Amino acid sequence: MLTGVNIGDFGLQNGVRQERFIDLIRALDEVTGIDRFRISSIEPNLLTDEVVAFVAQSKRFVPHFHIPLQSGSNKILRLMRRRYGRELYADRVARIKELMPHCCIGVDVIVGFPDETDEDFLDTYHFLNELDISYLHVFTYSEQANTAALKLDGVARL
Repeated sequence: MLTGVNIGDFGLQNGVRQERFIDLIRALDEVTGIDRFRISSIEPNLLTDEVVAFVAQSKRFVPHFHIPLQSGSNKILRLMRRRYGRELYADRVARIKELMPHCCIGVDVIVGFPDETDEDFLDTYHFLNELDISYLHVFTYSEQANTAALKLDGVARL
């Protein structure tokens, strides 16, 4: 399983691209002795059409993606400083399902983020119900020291 924080940013060193994620998975697809690979925890803005198309025809990569969403509210995604919006997320899911109708798609969601309203929560709820996804990992917001979220209204300070 390929997993980590921002694995789609593989190859960035001090902000300069040295290698590309697509080249890594192409090379792994040729490795003998490992029957299956799975891409986990890749952000939607880093999950390119090229990566999706490659997995669709791969010899060893299984049709499975774990793609963190975090919120279905663009307002909350901006507050979280995510590099994507719900429209891009929906596009990624649609592209995957177009090439791999039976692909398993897992989603991470955070609820209770500072300044999240009932309306924001319902935006996420309805958005998730519209997506062709397989499973959810749902987490309640937890404070982390030295994060921008601590400066938002409605946050009890550490």
